[in-house]
Amino acid sequence: RIGGPNLVSAVANYGGLGEPGYNPLRSQFWDLELLSLNDGFITAPDAAAQRRLWDMGVRWVYVDKRLPHANDFGRTATEALDNRLVRVLKLKEPTRSG
Repeated sequence: RIGGPNLVSAVANYGGLGEPGYNPLRSQFWDLELLSLNDGFITAPDAAAQRRLWDMGVRWVYVDKRLPHANDFGRTATEALDNRLVRVLKLKEPTRSG
């Protein structure tokens, strides 16, 4: 199941929701480091980015198929949802080496 209290919590913590004229596609994301890491992972997924996202508490990745994205997330994530416009991926727990 996708969503639940974590999704609601994440959405509720985002400033601007519910304000007149708010458009999430035109608003600046509040954590530019995380945004950059996320965007890099979506276009070129690798184990280092997967581990960093995981360590930051990220478990789900939303892929807007209208934007540049990888087609194969290999061992980094499993597909939870895929339709014409979006993919939702669940990060796999990274393996830790020695």
